[in-house]
Order: sequence, then structure tokens, then C-alpha cells
Amino acid sequence: MHLRHAAALALVGWYLMMPTVAGCVENDARNNWPLMMPPIVKTEHGDKIDVSAPLNRWWTAGKYPSRESCEWFRARWPSDAATRQQVSSAKCVYIDDLVVWCLGGTFGKEVPKGCSSCFYTLEIRGFGCVTEFKTEAQCKLGADKYVQDYYVEADKRGDLVVVPPEAKCSEIRPLGD
Repeated sequence: MHLRHAAALALVGWYLMMPTVAGCVENDARNNWPLMMPPIVKTEHGDKIDVSAPLNRWWTAGKYPSRESCEWFRARWPSDAATRQQVSSAKCVYIDDLVVWCLGGTFGKEVPKGCSSCFYTLEIRGFGCVTEFKTEAQCKLGADKYVQDYYVEADKRGDLVVVPPEAKCSEIRPLGD
């Protein structure tokens, strides 16, 4: 057998073994170090690795018990020319650093103060995640501020809030979790 055939066979064997090893490691509940791969976005110039995307939008390639083991797997992650940039941009991140709290909710309804013949519809418009926070407590403070500011702005316009706005905090975890 030629040396290059032996090397190719060893590489194929290692490649086939890699997901199994990673899969065994991932099943442990103490794996707090996910290997995060940046998302690929479509652009007018073709696919692009989006390293500027928030980490909670990156996808989880594996979870490991320590930063060292995560880095070890990242350095040995199989890649070809098409995925080399994505793998080289991957990051090992502590799991708590990936969770964000998203503020979303609904708008309220107002009518002019002192208008006895005014009416309003029950159609309520909502909004998705408009602001992200690091902790639930920060998000709840942001939600309280949103509701308070809504009443203040309505009062400045001379309006009375007849349906209160709602603000909700939702936990967002990374893709793949």
C-alpha cells in the first residue's frame, strides 16, 4: 500500500469516527461549552459567513465539558474549502453567555381625553423582539419602562389609554438547542 493511500484511509477513518466521538461527549449534561458556528447568509454576491450576527443566532455544532475540549474539537473539525472559513470563525462560548432576553408585546389603544363619542377597535397590533437584554431582570425593567413611556406619551398627546399595552420578556437560546 502506498503512503498516500494509507494517509487517505486514516483520514477517512478519522472523519467517520469524529461525529461519534462528538456525539458521546455531547450527551453529558455538564457540557456547558458549545462550539458555535456562524450562520451563512445569502447575499447578492453569493453565500457569506455572518460573523457579526449575534451569538444566539449561530448554530450549535457540539457541546463540551470544558473550553479546552471544545477548542480541541474545533481545531480538528472536518472542513473542506467551502466550510473552512465557517469552521475557522467558530467560537467556544460558555452557555450562559448565549442566552438573551427579548422584549416584545402589543401596542395599547388610545382615544382623545374627554371624547364621549369616540370609539376604538379591538384589533391589537403586536411587535416582536425589539430589544435584547442580557438578563431577565434587565428585560423586566425594560418592559416596565415601555409601558410607563406608553402612558406618558399618550398623556402628552392628550389621549387616554383605553386598552393597556403589554410588554413581555422571552428567553432566547442559540439555534440548535
